Amino acid sequence: MFTKRSATTSRLWNLNQTKDQSLRDNMEKFKAVVSRIEIPDGIAIDALRNTLWVHSKFREDLYQNPTTSLQDAITRSNNFIRMEEDTNAILSKMNAPKAPAAKNANTRQEPRQHAPSDKNGRKDGYMYVVNENNVPTSTLVVRGEG
Repeated sequence: MFTKRSATTSRLWNLNQTKDQSLRDNMEKFKAVVSRIEIPDGIAIDALRNTLWVHSKFREDLYQNPTTSLQDAITRSNNFIRMEEDTNAILSKMNAPKAPAAKNANTRQEPRQHAPSDKNGRKDGYMYVVNENNVPTSTLVVRGEG
């Protein structure tokens, strides 16, 4: 009664990778479709280039280093999949929230010796100015010789 729908060449050409879709997911879909149809490698590679996201490094590589073997293209895709997954792992590790350092109750923290005392732009303390030129003569002691 129900028959499994077979893949067609048009289905292969209608696949496309979205910006947020991983290369691994896209390649799995592509391999599932291409394995069910008889198609020459050259056309399959053209379809693969067509399915990839426009800014994909793997797509650029397929244009810069053309291949005639579908198996070679799939093997090369594995390197780009690994690179993509490694990059995502490193980025998630770098962007992970850092846990605050655990404080040990037994460690003593030194008090702050020179805490700033600037309140409203004013400093506490006194400053004395001594000017020797205006010293009254009555308090001036002069020792004489002899």
